[in-house]
Amino acid sequence: MIVSLDLGATEFRSLRQQPNCLVGRRNLAVYTALPDRDAEQSLLSQMCIPWIRCEDSLIVLGTAAIDLCRSMRTPCIPLLVDGHIPSEDPLGRQLISTLIDTLLPDAGSPTPCGLVSRQGVDQECIDDLRFYAQVLRLKGYQPYPVTTSEALSLAELGQHAFSGMVLDWGGDGASLAFYRTGQPLAETLMLSGGRQIDQRMATIRDRYRWGSEGERYLDFLAVEAWKQSLGVRIDRPRNDDEKLLANLIRDQLKSLCYRFAQALVSQTAATPVEAPQVLVCGGCGTRIAGFVEILSEVLDEVHLPIPVAEIQVGPLDPFRTARGALIGVQLESASVSIREWPDLPGSLSRRIRGVRRATRIAGSSLTRHTASNAQGKAR
Repeated sequence: MIVSLDLGATEFRSLRQQPNCLVGRRNLAVYTALPDRDAEQSLLSQMCIPWIRCEDSLIVLGTAAIDLCRSMRTPCIPLLVDGHIPSEDPLGRQLISTLIDTLLPDAGSPTPCGLVSRQGVDQECIDDLRFYAQVLRLKGYQPYPVTTSEALSLAELGQHAFSGMVLDWGGDGASLAFYRTGQPLAETLMLSGGRQIDQRMATIRDRYRWGSEGERYLDFLAVEAWKQSLGVRIDRPRNDDEKLLANLIRDQLKSLCYRFAQALVSQTAATPVEAPQVLVCGGCGTRIAGFVEILSEVLDEVHLPIPVAEIQVGPLDPFRTARGALIGVQLESASVSIREWPDLPGSLSRRIRGVRRATRIAGSSLTRHTASNAQGKAR
């Protein structure tokens, strides 16, 4: 069995390879707390919602927490803050471990696991990666680090001989990279993403919710739901909210693309790339109507040294990054035996290996799987 685990800011996902299909699981990375009283316990039992007792509170984890926080007027608390595990939050660490337990069964024998963390290449997140690795080892898995750009390239660039550019824009960060036959030539990371835009919009527009005891907290979840609705369009904004959203997205894209253009100039100076390259986009933020048009304008402004043949935003597939990590683990296991992740700082050098002999195994059946193969449901 080969598995992958995608730890995003808003949602955790796992994917397991079965003989004839891929089995996926997903759950939101949030929780809420209710008072530990008989009435709340009875309500949760009647609704068949599992809960965890913590001192004088009942903790509800994952998707069920979203519905409860709206009906019970309790705050919805993210497990990750700006993509990081809170350093002074032992409860949060225990809940992260519990959420991973719901997504991955215990492995009976040492099993390779592709670990995708959008902050995985940031040196400040070494402690986070050690924690994830420890949780996986306790369940019998051998963690194998995969960056989000590498996972996206493996999942989507197979038909282009694993050559092209990939843009991953998640909730806690964004990455833009260029691959040539599976080898990463340039990569730029930005430690801000869609969640930061949601929080800033909620602050500017004074979007708050009131708790049952009169406390006020930022309602960024309402902004996130509005942003993902079909009526929002940012290339031709029709109201002040859409104009604000368009400006915030444009600012983030300019910062990312400008640094990426600089990285490309230095990396392609010896061997210029003249053939137009495809640009594949992934992440929830890339599906907003008008995103491709704004991205195209930003690329023209920064004078990208590589011509862009086409900007592609694939169909909605929440398991795309996890599927790419699964392909990476399969390619690695086909070439060399995967060893235990001994020390995270040293193992970060793995990310410059690229696809790991992807061109020799370009016909891997996993590249032909689509989102319909992921038999996941939120728990």
